[in-house]
Amino acid sequence: MEQYEIVIVNETKNKDNSNLAGQGDKNEDNIAQVDAKVGKALQYAAIQSARQLVVSKVGEVTRNNMLQRRIDTAISLAEDVVAFAVNPVFGAINLGIKVASQAIDYSVNLEKQTTRNIINLERAGYINRSRE
Repeated sequence: MEQYEIVIVNETKNKDNSNLAGQGDKNEDNIAQVDAKVGKALQYAAIQSARQLVVSKVGEVTRNNMLQRRIDTAISLAEDVVAFAVNPVFGAINLGIKVASQAIDYSVNLEKQTTRNIINLERAGYINRSRE
């Protein structure tokens, strides 16, 4: 029966693990970079939340819905411009989704308004469905 001997080899240059310490510095730098990016993302999210809260309440505070719509439109336009500046492909996709969504909303609202108008005309006696 053969016997095997297990030997643990320490491949570091010094006993104080100088090679491993060098790798640790790289990992610490990477962690610091990730922490900085996360910190910036959290700051951006906090600013966005605060801006959204302030801007969304302008119409309620001033009782001016038209002002609220103008502010919302200006912010949406600014977001689209920034999206195109940062990444044109993403900006185009984002704009396409917005346009499609608005077209669907417009179509649904038009159908609802048409239905309301027909019901109101029937109530007023201008449309008599019994003769059709």
